[in-house]
Amino acid sequence: MRMKELMEAISSRNIMVVGDVMLDEYLWGNVHRMSPEAPVPIVSVDHQTHALGGAGNVATNLTTLGSHVWLAGAMGTDSAALKIAELPTQTPGISSYIYPCQTLFVGCKSTWPVCTPAYSRTTLKVCSPGN
Repeated sequence: MRMKELMEAISSRNIMVVGDVMLDEYLWGNVHRMSPEAPVPIVSVDHQTHALGGAGNVATNLTTLGSHVWLAGAMGTDSAALKIAELPTQTPGISSYIYPCQTLFVGCKSTWPVCTPAYSRTTLKVCSPGN
């Protein structure tokens, strides 16, 4: 199937995405100095944003291509889960069927896109199994 045909097919489809919904956290800031103890940048965080990660990222990308998406999965009830619960309602084209489960936790990936004097942009990623 050619790319144009594939794009047309995707945009006219209703698609269900089932999987682990994660939280992608972005901490935006600048580095003004390095730590004296180790070659580690000291980040001054200006602001924080959140996005759907994992299966949620797939769902968001499909809506960008024009599909209507049903996002289904289970997640924990921790603080990351509370943020995730708000995000599908902010994304047109996603119908959310995410069910809370006390025994699960939400994976969270923190990305720190920072500006440093040495580099125009450095990205640090920290993955945690939950909050």
